[in-house]
Amino acid sequence: MEEDELFQITKKLLSFNHDLLQKFEDTKESGVAGDFYQEIKPFSEQLNESLKIWSEGAKLWIRNCRPKNLHVNQIESVMEQLEMISVQAFFPQTSRTHFLNTVHSVEYVLKKLISEIEKECKDTK
Repeated sequence: MEEDELFQITKKLLSFNHDLLQKFEDTKESGVAGDFYQEIKPFSEQLNESLKIWSEGAKLWIRNCRPKNLHVNQIESVMEQLEMISVQAFFPQTSRTHFLNTVHSVEYVLKKLISEIEKECKDTK
């Protein structure tokens, strides 16, 4: 996977993360759980497809470029966290504190990866 492609899919995951936060807030406000077949399953499938491609590329990039403060286990953690909140966002009984902490954790790692890719690209030019 090229750096530009990894950069773009990481940005896409950031967008998914933002969408999940918005969905969580909307669900909390309405108090109505999302429909599994109409909302939850399609969203999760789309996210998981992107996650699979992203994780392989991100892990390979980390192994090759060895950025400081960014490790393969963080990529695996982001995958697990996004999979988890992609379902939790649709249920009003989801803990706000736990959900928000997870969203912020995911955002931190994704933004860190983006900044490291940008830095790597500048260093090689």
